[in-house]
Amino acid sequence: MTIDLPYDSMLTLPDAQGLRLACVKGALWITQDGDRSDTVLEAGRTFEISRGGKTIVVAVRDARMAIVGKQKPRGSGAF
Repeated sequence: MTIDLPYDSMLTLPDAQGLRLACVKGALWITQDGDRSDTVLEAGRTFEISRGGKTIVVAVRDARMAIVGKQKPRGSGAF
């Protein structure tokens, strides 16, 4: 799934821990609840949401973002 975000538009992702985002074009500013550091994601880069709660994505330039999907939990297997 891809989403076009015009400059200065915002997308809120509730409880998206494990979701991977890819910046296809432009640049995105990403902040997560409870995380003191923010991330600027440039075109060609990916970011995995590492926390539960709200994640906010803001386009710092006209951008296209792809939602890549969630990582499988490590160490889990079938019983």
